[in-house]
Amino acid sequence: MISIWTNAAKKKALADAEKIGISKLSDDIISFHLEHKENQKKLIKEFDIKDFDFFPLNIWDERSDDGFNLYLELSHLPDNVCFEILNTIKNKLQDAAIAESFFQYYDSTVVYPRNVTFDSGRLTSYKRWELVLTIEHEEIDAIVDIINSMPGYKGVKFSAFSES
Repeated sequence: MISIWTNAAKKKALADAEKIGISKLSDDIISFHLEHKENQKKLIKEFDIKDFDFFPLNIWDERSDDGFNLYLELSHLPDNVCFEILNTIKNKLQDAAIAESFFQYYDSTVVYPRNVTFDSGRLTSYKRWELVLTIEHEEIDAIVDIINSMPGYKGVKFSAFSES
């Protein structure tokens, strides 16, 4: 059998394939966010502060346009608890006039939407609260020391680090 494609037929076929691809991508992204929402409900229901010996906090040492991102290195902590922990740190840094900061809710699917279309990419996709510190790179170690000297959150110590 021989297929003969006119330019118009080829363009239509490509447009149809693109629509299907975009539709599948959209479905995969929606599915990821619904799974995240359900997982958050489960994490909130099962959260017990006694399950934690410490809270690992990373200051990502590659400066974004806005500053350095501080986040919890835990995927099994509810978003609301992450926010409360970061807010505790934000208030301490602000009260001591050490660093200006602001919150952002990072969603990796905004930057890498196609990751949710395959299993390993879906596993590495995430959403999390981050505290953006408007500091200079030279100040990271001092911020790590301050966070580690804090009493922690509800009796659980902080273990801050930076991979720089």
